[in-house]
Amino acid sequence: MILIRAKIRQNPVEELDEWCLNICQYSIDLYPMNLTSSKQDLSGLPVSINDIRDKYFEDIPLSQDEELALKNFDKYRMDYLNSAPNEEVFEKRYLELQAKANLASFTEFLDLSSLKSLE
Repeated sequence: MILIRAKIRQNPVEELDEWCLNICQYSIDLYPMNLTSSKQDLSGLPVSINDIRDKYFEDIPLSQDEELALKNFDKYRMDYLNSAPNEEVFEKRYLELQAKANLASFTEFLDLSSLKSLE
């Protein structure tokens, strides 16, 4: 951080621009993506709870299973977080649920009784 401040003081605009370009290039190298298209092939990935939420907020009709999975996930999330004995456990559970909502198939949330056994 001190090095950056020293460079900025010498020539603020040029140094900051160069620094920003280096950071952007580093990010692109670290996380390569297809810059010619914003759509990527997601056909091999499961449909997640967050995918269903996106559909819901875009007013795309949901199947009965998708609606049930959303309802079950929300109930499970509230019960699971509220049962945390302390803040540290709560934070870990919160991160776990974020990952599940993004990565797990929504079909894992169709049976609420099987979710209760995971706790």
